[in-house]
Amino acid sequence: MASAIYTPFGFRNFLTAISLLFVLSSASPALSGGFYAGFSGGVGQTSDSDISGTGINSSAEFETGAVASISVGYEYDSGWRNEIELGSRWSDADSISNSAASGDVRALSAMLNGYYDLSTDGPFSPYVGLGLGAAKVKANSLSPVAATSINDTDTALAYQGIVGMSYQVSQGMAFNADYRYFSTRDLDFNTGNGTAVSQQYANHALMLGITFNFGGQTSGSASEPVSQAAAVMPAAPPPAVTLPAKPKPEILTAAVDNTQQTVAPSLPTYPTAYRLLFDWNSAALNDQGMAVIQLAAHNALKIEDGKVIRILVSGHADRSGTMKNNTKLSKIRAEKVRDALVARGVASPWITTEWFGEDQPVLETKDGVRAAQNRRVEIIFKP
Repeated sequence: MASAIYTPFGFRNFLTAISLLFVLSSASPALSGGFYAGFSGGVGQTSDSDISGTGINSSAEFETGAVASISVGYEYDSGWRNEIELGSRWSDADSISNSAASGDVRALSAMLNGYYDLSTDGPFSPYVGLGLGAAKVKANSLSPVAATSINDTDTALAYQGIVGMSYQVSQGMAFNADYRYFSTRDLDFNTGNGTAVSQQYANHALMLGITFNFGGQTSGSASEPVSQAAAVMPAAPPPAVTLPAKPKPEILTAAVDNTQQTVAPSLPTYPTAYRLLFDWNSAALNDQGMAVIQLAAHNALKIEDGKVIRILVSGHADRSGTMKNNTKLSKIRAEKVRDALVARGVASPWITTEWFGEDQPVLETKDGVRAAQNRRVEIIFKP
């Protein structure tokens, strides 16, 4: 459409801003939470609207248009985030009162949005949001309205509702897709012959976007490469436990009157502590983790012919993300390891599971820091 390159800041500047966000994201250290910036674009359908005034009672319909926005905001550890968003919507007129129409309607908006991200155990995160702000709406040569046209601008209170899903690509970048309902209070325009009219404005949009995280805690020595896989780390150091020797039986000899004792052969000993690590925000068991589980299950069945008193499986998380999400994630990790042990022959009654979220780190870090050492499950043989 003819207005397709219309944006609140110019098409070339819009592309420049996108390029800058990519550069900053790739240059940023590993971050979690804090400041972020993003941009979105998509299709929008401006709702049918009534145009009413003295001697005028018309209804306008619009073609599918376009929507673009750019935003900056701050993400909190609790799952809440807020942002300032600049947006632009535009739609060509399709018909007015069943007559072919010309012109278009354009809306520039400045919104304060609040979101809540629902915690999950994977990279996908649903979110909901509400926004409140102002919109400058222009009816651009909108005709025919009675025997005239509307070529006027009004600024009005605006609000929007948002529901969507984000996908965390890396520590510094996420894709998102959402639906937005945007509306303003009734607009006051003047027609070409000076008649005051009132017009409604609302828009439904489906949008895709990218968000870049810039302002969380830097991880420093506690950081890890974005692509780091789960690793095996022995519990430091894994203690070896010698099971009690069986009672020493007395053996009577015919040659000697006094009694003698024989010492029972020593039983084999095994490590009694194991640790496996997980990828960020994941409870999936990779090949290294499965190898640790296989070893632990094998050794548990060898001790005293499988008569293990208790196996403690404890789940943990690092300090990135919300406390609620970390507690849930540590529970899922512990349960996955428990189920894998049972699948390898370890009796379920032997196993006790517990989870601590981010409360018992191996490596002390600041809030928001991602540390592979803390994303773990520990398997402990208890005598």
